[in-house]
Amino acid sequence: MRQLDHKNESGFSLIELAIVTVIFGFVVSTVAYVMSIQMGQSGRLDTLKSLRTSHTAINEFLAVTGRYPCPADPSLGPGDPLHGREVCAAPFGAVVRTQSVGVDRDNDTTDDFVLIGSVPFATLIDPDNDPQTDDGIMESRWISPHTVDGWDRKLTYAVTENLTATPTYNDLWGAIKVEDEDGDSVTEPPNSTHFVLVSHGENLRGSYSWDGVAPTGDLSCVPLALPPPGPPPPPVPTNLNETENCDNVDGKFVKGLRNTSPFSFNDDFIRFQNMQITALWRIVGAVGPQTAPIFQAANLNPGRVGINVENPQQQLHVGGSLVSTSFVKAEQICDRTGTFCLEPSTLGGDRWSTQASIDMQCDNDNEVVTKIDSGTVKPCTAVPALAAPPFNGFSCPAGEFIVGMTTGGTVLCEPLLP
Repeated sequence: MRQLDHKNESGFSLIELAIVTVIFGFVVSTVAYVMSIQMGQSGRLDTLKSLRTSHTAINEFLAVTGRYPCPADPSLGPGDPLHGREVCAAPFGAVVRTQSVGVDRDNDTTDDFVLIGSVPFATLIDPDNDPQTDDGIMESRWISPHTVDGWDRKLTYAVTENLTATPTYNDLWGAIKVEDEDGDSVTEPPNSTHFVLVSHGENLRGSYSWDGVAPTGDLSCVPLALPPPGPPPPPVPTNLNETENCDNVDGKFVKGLRNTSPFSFNDDFIRFQNMQITALWRIVGAVGPQTAPIFQAANLNPGRVGINVENPQQQLHVGGSLVSTSFVKAEQICDRTGTFCLEPSTLGGDRWSTQASIDMQCDNDNEVVTKIDSGTVKPCTAVPALAAPPFNGFSCPAGEFIVGMTTGGTVLCEPLLP
């Protein structure tokens, strides 16, 4: 009989198991590291998409309503009927109303206010909160999933309060400060930003959850303390860090480079908007014969347009002379101060109206207008009927009188009333 050799049937030694364990741990840690990088990259890409989408929707709201929306209360969740609805007046809830220190764009001797909360997706979809009216921003009906960042935290939305109401909207009145990590303004002119959108980054500091859970503990916005002095010299901190984006005290936000230094930490993403530089006019149609049409333009600015005027008081405020080779249509014509105004129909002599018809016509058929004073053509002067030959070439056919003159220099004639 052959004796069996059991020496080669032994298992792994402890050293071999240790080597296998180390290799396995290395592979697992490598895979985990790669996955964490991919997840971080995915979160950043989702965040950038949400910032762009929310930015676009807010601008669409401005184009339709002539104002920016106010922020929503970030502490409300999906179960609250006001979740995602704008908050423009007290009680503000978790929406912060703070002043932009040292910025007074409207010159009322008071620092301008900034409202800070979350993106009001429900107001963007339905501004008047009435589902029976289709007044929302059509392109924004899919906006709510894109008001959170890649880590499922609500985007912070801060807006200059003056720009959230149509009567006080002025493109030059942005009052939010946006600075880099060294405290230098990143906008021109400085401290003129209309609104800011902020993702508070992977560390979530200062952010609210979709359910409206307020930041606490490590997520709270605790200012990062400066390093204590003493050898060896600590890392030199930057002037600003990410807590500037969640302290809600001075209307200032930081858009700086990503920084993992403990005293200058910043992993926030920020997107902002300054004054708009867009075309003010759009051709909306033409009147008159096809051979010589008169093109009409519409003002696209939701506020006021000034021509040679820095602070326009009307939708179109002209500082100087207004010249036109065609017709000019206006609701009122005013003096330089805007104090004394009259209806254009008064000058036109609307004979079908009541008092305007009386004031802007002569009493007798053989009289002509010689003067317009205080909204009336009185007194009139009697003239011979159709003196011949016509004077200087400006005359009407027999049986008609001049009732007006175009800006092109031609007369308008009409027959006498019976």
